[in-house]
Amino acid sequence: MMTQLPHILPPHILIVDDHRDIRDALVKYLEKNGMRATSAADAVAMDAAMKVGQFDLIVLDRMLPGRTGMEILETFRGTDSATPVIMLTAKAEIADRVEGLDGGATDYMTKPFAFEELVAEIASAFCCAITTRVFKERSMLFRTARVSESATAELLDFVGRVEPEEQVREDEPRETGRGARAEHVDGRLLPVALR
Repeated sequence: MMTQLPHILPPHILIVDDHRDIRDALVKYLEKNGMRATSAADAVAMDAAMKVGQFDLIVLDRMLPGRTGMEILETFRGTDSATPVIMLTAKAEIADRVEGLDGGATDYMTKPFAFEELVAEIASAFCCAITTRVFKERSMLFRTARVSESATAELLDFVGRVEPEEQVREDEPRETGRGARAEHVDGRLLPVALR
């Protein structure tokens, strides 16, 4: 019998742009390419969407009515530093790009753009986000993995009772003079309890 893998939902993208034609076209194109997409016209609609759904990535227009994309990004990054945000804008100057990236955007695309390029940017942003998350999780595990004081004391006590490796025959377990047992496993001398 084959093990059934759990169903994995396609990524959910939030598109925030004040141009309805761009929003609608992006939703249609992303859904056609196997993603789920929700759209919002401004910061108020984005906040409402964020309250009812979780998003894997945000495509954010820089020039919005009310709060600008940069203001939205600053607020968003104050509470969420992991979700990728692709800034999508007509502002193409180098200083604008640098400001967007320094402000917390994962990537910065200028209008007009090709839908294929946006999908490639989304895929790239997901790869970076996954790599970053795995790295953070592993480094957190490394920092928090500690051996208890009693286990450390027990191990040090055992090490103090084991005779030097060259005095222990590799073909049989051995009790040291003080009752500790050790065996050779894969070329290493290990306490029986730690194998």
